[in-house]
Amino acid sequence: MSRSRANDQVFFSRASQSASTNSEETTWLNGPPKFSNVMANEEDPLTTIPSAVTEAGGRGQNSVTPFFLIGSPRSGTTLLQSILNRHPEICVPPETKVFAHFYRMPNWYRRRCVRRIESDLGISLCDLPGQGVDVTTAELLTQSLSRFREKVERSSVHMVGGKTPEHTAYLTEIAELFPHGKFVAIIRNGYHVAESLSRMPWLHCNLRSGGAIWAFYMVLLGF
Repeated sequence: MSRSRANDQVFFSRASQSASTNSEETTWLNGPPKFSNVMANEEDPLTTIPSAVTEAGGRGQNSVTPFFLIGSPRSGTTLLQSILNRHPEICVPPETKVFAHFYRMPNWYRRRCVRRIESDLGISLCDLPGQGVDVTTAELLTQSLSRFREKVERSSVHMVGGKTPEHTAYLTEIAELFPHGKFVAIIRNGYHVAESLSRMPWLHCNLRSGGAIWAFYMVLLGF
């Protein structure tokens, strides 16, 4: 075994130990994490969640139950998204990144986020206040999900999800905005995540830095 590969294995062993010991609770496998009530106030109230996504999450014709696919990049969230999209009652659109690129961002950045959502999801948000810029984060997400649901034209769909790995860093905010939303976390072996990240053209990193990214996401998930 080469020295560099042996050092990589030592690093991942230590990263795994750090990820498992830096959390106060590790109850994720038995249910959703216990989110704290601490949240930086956004400029909009939390009580204006549109009816397109109901808190009850019922099976009515116009009700949608939001859920969120989270996990580190290259962990398999896209594969899980593809699998879930084959279910007649579920649809998961492309990544919205609303919490990473819209939440508490300046208007010019919000505008770019809205236009990207329109392009990636194949929907229009121009009828929203400020062409989608002057709305709450919750409203933008729910409108995006509900309009994508209408686009797929499957009346049987009652669960619409959001798949964005970056949203793993906003679990508390999501839980506050969507108290009845559900989280689906996918965990992949850290070495395999780092190796996959090291081959991505949109990210310049080696195994060590890729492993650090994986360990960071594990801490966010409470492991």
